[in-house]
Amino acid sequence: MAGVIPASRGERVRVFIYLRVSTDDQEDNTSLEQQEIDCRAYCETGDHHVAGVFQDVYTGSVWRDCKGFMDMREHYLSGEADAVIVRTYSRFTRMIADYFVLTQEMREYNIRLLCVKEQYDDTPLGRMLQTLQMGFNEQERETTRQRTIDGKKARVTKKKPRLYAIF
Repeated sequence: MAGVIPASRGERVRVFIYLRVSTDDQEDNTSLEQQEIDCRAYCETGDHHVAGVFQDVYTGSVWRDCKGFMDMREHYLSGEADAVIVRTYSRFTRMIADYFVLTQEMREYNIRLLCVKEQYDDTPLGRMLQTLQMGFNEQERETTRQRTIDGKKARVTKKKPRLYAIF
């Protein structure tokens, strides 16, 4: 399976699972639970040991404000994990610039980013395809954001009383 880290010297690979949803509604509809189920199933296919589970209910555009993410980052930078696994790359971040910064930092600390649903080879072509995927994730986030703004404006406009001049 692409992306599965082979364990060396019989050791199990220490993995942090990261779960994120953007809204309280997503949290209520068990999206976090399904993400964790999928990530744990992925870990069982390789020799991965779940060393921790971190989660956030927060937009994917401001990772520094995600308390769960920042806690996980502190732990993996201190050497407590060999990899981070997410269900989809959009759960990690939806901002391509942040993706580059975070994955470069992870490479410097020999931390792998694994993904259950979107797997790319660690080759120049694989990294390019992963970058394209991140571009689509950011575009989707911006489109969703604009639709939300447009919907809110439409609701406000409908609630305004119409004034008619009486002559």
